[in-house]
Amino acid sequence: MRIILILDSEKKLNFQSFIDNKGISSTTLYRTIATLKEMKLFESTIDNTKYPPKNIISLTDKGKKVAEYLKKIEEILERD
Repeated sequence: MRIILILDSEKKLNFQSFIDNKGISSTTLYRTIATLKEMKLFESTIDNTKYPPKNIISLTDKGKKVAEYLKKIEEILERD
């Protein structure tokens, strides 16, 4: 859930940014991304404009819809 919401607010991030700046371990990130990618919530691309090339992840349209629902759930939980 947290990774989806982070990506929703950031739009695109590379794996190393998640690990360095978001406090998510690399093991957790890779496992979660693999699972969510199978669910077609994420897509990844390679940014070859930088050296070394960076693996960029972003939400798919389906992932954006899930993020909208997760935000609504957070709002409900915060109210009570």
